[in-house]
Amino acid sequence: MTAAALERQPLHWEGRILTPKAGLKWIQITAKPQKQPNRDIVCYGLITDITERCAKNRKQAAVSGG
Repeated sequence: MTAAALERQPLHWEGRILTPKAGLKWIQITAKPQKQPNRDIVCYGLITDITERCAKNRKQAAVSGG
C-alpha cells in the first residue's frame, strides 16, 4: 500500500484475513491515493468481503476438474 500511495497509483488487493469472531475471510481492497494541499497522502477506498465469491469459485473449479 505504501508504494501505491507514494506513486499515487490505484491499489487493488485480494487476500485472506483471520477475524476473532468470524474466522477466515477473503477480502478485496481497492483504494485510490490523493495528495492533499498540505502534501499529505490520503487513500480513499473500499474493503469488500468476497468470501462467498471465493467459495463459489472453488466449488466451480472442483466440479470442472480444475
